[in-house]
Amino acid sequence: MTFPTKSPLQRNPLRLPGQSLDDRIREVIERQINDRILFAGMMGMLTIFEWARWAFELKMNPLILTMAFIAIALAIIPGIVRTRKQIRAMRLGRDGERAVGQALEQLRRYGYRVFHDILGPNWNIDHLVIGPGGIFTVETKTLSKPLRGRAVIRYEKRSLTKGRFDISKHLDQARAQAAYVEAWLKDVTGQRHVVQPSLVFPGWSVDTCDADPQVWVMDPKELIKRVQARETQLSPEQIKSAASALSIEIRSTYVAA
Repeated sequence: MTFPTKSPLQRNPLRLPGQSLDDRIREVIERQINDRILFAGMMGMLTIFEWARWAFELKMNPLILTMAFIAIALAIIPGIVRTRKQIRAMRLGRDGERAVGQALEQLRRYGYRVFHDILGPNWNIDHLVIGPGGIFTVETKTLSKPLRGRAVIRYEKRSLTKGRFDISKHLDQARAQAAYVEAWLKDVTGQRHVVQPSLVFPGWSVDTCDADPQVWVMDPKELIKRVQARETQLSPEQIKSAASALSIEIRSTYVAA
């Protein structure tokens, strides 16, 4: 006889850095790779069985089944290759978020609250920092680096480029995240807070020339230095109010694995 049970946790835990990407990686593996491998394995077993029947002269020609297996395998392999590339890219992003999240944790000793992987309607905010210097959204972009030469992001006016590629859309994403948090805090706490959007590129150098001051673009170490150097913007009461409201919101939108 079984009895109803419930979780021993009184509150849902806060999310981890990169948790959304972890969830997506697991989903991709389960739905795209495992299913294909299972199907291919079943066809392989059938093929072996048919070859055995043929070897024992059971008047069964395995040629048709073998051709079907080869066709299916050829159809599945490209999908597996694409999925593996997708997983590698997501793992790179996840590891970058975790590295930045671990670096941001050191701000706690200076009176800051650090949150990770805040879920929005159709997106997530990688990190959010609340403390004496204000409120900061942190979007992590973990990009593969060239094997040789400097890895440089150029930030000029309202333009962001990586070599020949325009990646200015990341600036729009950072602004949108900060605007969303500002509106949400105003609605929940009744107070207007200016949220500083920031983009971090782990392992990359950022060259700035007449850069738009609205969005900070830098590596994680520089971001931490700038946050610490900022003049006091929030009182302890304001920090506590904003952090408490955010904690409640995060736990209410928590999705158990």
